[in-house]
Amino acid sequence: MNLGPGLLDVAILGGATLAAVGFSRSSSSSADLTPPVAQSVSANSAAGTVILTYNKPLDPNHLPPALAFSVTTNGLANSVSEVAVNGNVMTLKLANAFSSGALTIGYTDPSAGDDLNAIQDLAGRDASGFLQGLVVDGYIRGAEIFLDINGNGVADAGESTGVFTRADGSFFLSATRPNAAIIAVGGVNVDTGLPQLTPLAAPAGAGVINPLTTLVLAVMQDAAGQAAKLDATEASDAVARFLRIKVPEGQSLVNLDPLAVSGDEWGLAAQQTAAQMATIVNLAAGADAVTARTIISNAARAVMTSRDSGLTVDLGGLGEADLATLLSGTSIQPGTMGVLIGNIVAATQAIEGTGSAQSISSVQLNAAQGGYRDTAAPLAATMRLASDSGESGSDGISNSGLIRVDLDYSQALSDGDTWEYSTDGGGTW
Repeated sequence: MNLGPGLLDVAILGGATLAAVGFSRSSSSSADLTPPVAQSVSANSAAGTVILTYNKPLDPNHLPPALAFSVTTNGLANSVSEVAVNGNVMTLKLANAFSSGALTIGYTDPSAGDDLNAIQDLAGRDASGFLQGLVVDGYIRGAEIFLDINGNGVADAGESTGVFTRADGSFFLSATRPNAAIIAVGGVNVDTGLPQLTPLAAPAGAGVINPLTTLVLAVMQDAAGQAAKLDATEASDAVARFLRIKVPEGQSLVNLDPLAVSGDEWGLAAQQTAAQMATIVNLAAGADAVTARTIISNAARAVMTSRDSGLTVDLGGLGEADLATLLSGTSIQPGTMGVLIGNIVAATQAIEGTGSAQSISSVQLNAAQGGYRDTAAPLAATMRLASDSGESGSDGISNSGLIRVDLDYSQALSDGDTWEYSTDGGGTW
């Protein structure tokens, strides 16, 4: 926190008092007053490191504490042992070795002000905390991220974050946003080219969003309705038991990317189950989000019932009666139910017989019968005045400094993305 020109606040750390210290900052009106923003995250399993790249140089002398970071690798918590900065790159050394696979990372800024030790630029401006996650059913690009602030399970218009998943399915959310369940709407499966017709969701703080986390969240909501509150870990365990997913000890479905480890037997089984759940919903609901929620709710109720009965299911072996129960309460017409159930049985059994993520994608394509496949390249962004206030209304003259940029739905925006503009034909930006 600034006390005045050239002073920093007094801090108490571990019982030791740090006196206010002097420093100088430029008062130029052209000075960059914006905090640093994370641009990308990558991992080097051979070196055991995670690399955070920011949009400007960072302070190497006032590093954040290792405990400010929460990292999972392949679904397991992996603490940070060392933090280092070189230019605009921050390198985190992880305590435990890890293999290539799913990575999630979160960072919590120590306080709302500028702190002595935090991710900060050379002028001491703190970066915001963030959560990096993935949307997975095959990786989904261009999905819009919502936060279910009112808890109604619906992606309401006022709950959009304005963030869209990138080409690899990843997204960044600032930690300053409300702590709420996450809903991903729309987008395109990068493996199959199929649009994601129905929303996917996950509990607050989850590192991945996929059909399984959607069911985990529904189980938590169903439990709350029965006054039997379950946290994300308990709901994840219940879903894994019910669907016979052998999640390795210490891991959770809400931080596990089965696609990243589908070469392992348990990873492939988890991906098959996720694909079967998605196929049931997509074939039955299409783009009808209400029908999709009803099916997921029915599945969640079955999971809750199984906690007492011990019942487990194999989605590749569901019979007509099982599927009729799963689809009950929807608007599906009785005259089409038999054919639909037959198609679902054929598709889920075909997924059960696959041996790789690629073959799972092929079955999902066949199940969709080639319809709705996205083969078009993203369109170029276009710019226009937010308001044309000139005499004619179309003369390109405005008294407003706002510019509207229109993007193809499949292009991605994340918290912290920046724009550059040129007024001399691209000579300077």
